[in-house]
Amino acid sequence: MPKKKSSPPARGRLRSMRVTDSFRDFVLDQLSGVRHVRARAMFGGIGLYMDDIFFGILAADVLYFKVGETNRPDYDAAGSRRPVDDDAVLQRAHRRPGGRGHAGVVGAAIG
Repeated sequence: MPKKKSSPPARGRLRSMRVTDSFRDFVLDQLSGVRHVRARAMFGGIGLYMDDIFFGILAADVLYFKVGETNRPDYDAAGSRRPVDDDAVLQRAHRRPGGRGHAGVVGAAIG
């Protein structure tokens, strides 16, 4: 009897980080008041940069901003949630908090 080939170990279901063109265009329009913003394809999502400084990512039609020790309390106080994902890129990101202009959020994300 031939040996049965073993299957590779099952991994968790991978979620697509694909961003629709309409969501990308909407976010870039909302950020149009921020100088030198550009978007680049990144890990299936879209990285957001001001000049050469990474400050956010679009993933699965959700906008996330980079957070650190200095701005994390603002995001937590606003009720922003971290992504429930094992992706290392998203572990330092939070959904955009309300009540603050885009330029202020971007400034905090890159500062």
